Amino acid sequence: MNSGLKEVYSARISILQSFDFEDFIKELFLIRYGTSGFTPTRPKKDKGCDGIIVDTKTIVACYGPVTYDEKAYSKKAKEDYADFQRHWKNNYPNWQFVFNNRLGPNAISIIDKLHKGSIPWGLDHIMSIISNELNSTQRRKVADALGIPKKHISQDYLEEVLENLLSKTITDPNTIYQFNSVNLIDVQEKIKINYTEDDVQIAIDEFENLLPTILETDRIFKAFEDEEQDKIKSRVINDYKNASGSFKERLQIITQNYLRQYSSATDDDYRYNATAVLLYLFEQCLIGKKI
Repeated sequence: MNSGLKEVYSARISILQSFDFEDFIKELFLIRYGTSGFTPTRPKKDKGCDGIIVDTKTIVACYGPVTYDEKAYSKKAKEDYADFQRHWKNNYPNWQFVFNNRLGPNAISIIDKLHKGSIPWGLDHIMSIISNELNSTQRRKVADALGIPKKHISQDYLEEVLENLLSKTITDPNTIYQFNSVNLIDVQEKIKINYTEDDVQIAIDEFENLLPTILETDRIFKAFEDEEQDKIKSRVINDYKNASGSFKERLQIITQNYLRQYSSATDDDYRYNATAVLLYLFEQCLIGKKI
C-alpha cells in the first residue's frame, strides 16, 4: 500500500469516535480473524468487552475519544480493565486496549501498569494490520467499511493484479517477445485487426472507458524491476498462447482464469482491473495480432 493511500485510511480511522470506532474495529477484526476467530459483543452493556480474539483468548476494549486527554484515557482504561478482571479474566487471560489515534509513551505505560506486558494498539498498529496482514480483497472490505471511494484504491487493485501475475510466474522471461516500440500501431487499427467487424466499436469503446486505468497501469508497471516486468509479460504471453479461439475469446478465458485463481467470478472490480492490465499489454503489442 502506497503512502498516499495509507494517509487516506489513517484519516478516516482517526476521526471515528465512540461506537463508530468500536463498530469499525469489530468489522476490521472480523475481516482479519474471520467469524470463527473473532466474536464481537453488543455495543452497550458489554461488561467492558467489545469483542474476543478466540485463539489467544484476548478481550478487546475500544476507546475512540474526540481528542486525546491523558486523564480521560487513564479513567477509561481503568474502568474497562476493572470490568475485564471482574467478568472475563478467569476464562480469557489476555486484554487488548485499542485506541483511535497514535500513542505517546504515557498512553502505553498506563496500559502496561494495568496489565503487565499488554501494549495498546493505536492508529499505527491498526494500519499495520491493514497494510501487512490483510490481502487486497480484505483491504477493499475495510475501505468499504470506512466509506473510502473506489477512486482512492484503484492503485491497490492494479498492484494486486500485477503482484498476482508475478507471484505465479514460472516461465522463462528470456523467451519473452520484445516488440520494437518504433513499430507500434494506433490502437484502433490494432483493434480492427483483432476483432470481428461487429465487435470493433464495442472494443474501442471499452478501451476508451478503461484508458485512465490503462494509463495508471503503465505508471505502476514501470515501477517494477525490469526482471519483474519481464516475468509478468511472460506470464500473460504464455497464458494467451495456451488459450484458444479469437482474441476476444482468449481475453475472456484469461480473465476468467485470473478471477478463479485470485478472486471470485463475481468480483467485478478485479475483473475491471485485470482487463485493464491485459489491454495495456495488448496496446504494447505483446498479445494479439501485431500487423
